[in-house]
Amino acid sequence: MNSKKAMLIGIVVFIIIAILFVVPGISIFQKWDIQLLKLVNSSRTPGMTEFLTSFTTTFKTVPTVVALICIFYGFIFRKSRLVAKGAILMTTFTSALFFKDILKLIFTRPRPFVTYDFINNLAAPTNFSFPSGHTTSAFAAAFIFSFLFPRQKILCGLFFIWAIIVAYSRPYMGVHYFTDVLGGIFYVLFYSGLIYYGCSKTILKKAKS
Repeated sequence: MNSKKAMLIGIVVFIIIAILFVVPGISIFQKWDIQLLKLVNSSRTPGMTEFLTSFTTTFKTVPTVVALICIFYGFIFRKSRLVAKGAILMTTFTSALFFKDILKLIFTRPRPFVTYDFINNLAAPTNFSFPSGHTTSAFAAAFIFSFLFPRQKILCGLFFIWAIIVAYSRPYMGVHYFTDVLGGIFYVLFYSGLIYYGCSKTILKKAKS
């Protein structure tokens, strides 16, 4: 998928999700959201709970390590383009988290365990729910990595598998609706496409191999 198509799909689907599930007085499918969350909430196992509560904490660590490896390797072997790609990866997921906080304040969606007392939450974040911050970070990193390194199919696949597990951990833990996760995914599909499109015309165009 090219960056222009990513931007279009991302923004359109994000708006649709917000209207149908999130915006008060307009959303008409909220009951589906909570029913799916209840199903996952009641299907926990001790082993899966232990795994996901640990795995979810990698949402910043993994992209940070990957970005630093790119930057370090690029400096050592004088590959300025690789340094630039590492910096873009780091900048994309960190700035996506900043703008995610603005979106949370715009939509002010309460956490599911705040609205529904039958949701058993494994953590108690105090900010708003939509979109999911962990999902935002993980998928921003996965999307921009796939734009920056399109030939690295295996690494891209591993990045997306990691991001999917991080995303799933959030409703599993009872701290997000599934549409919070989907909102985060399509928000950063748009955002990552926008960043890559801008960088491909400027920073990456000037950087040497």
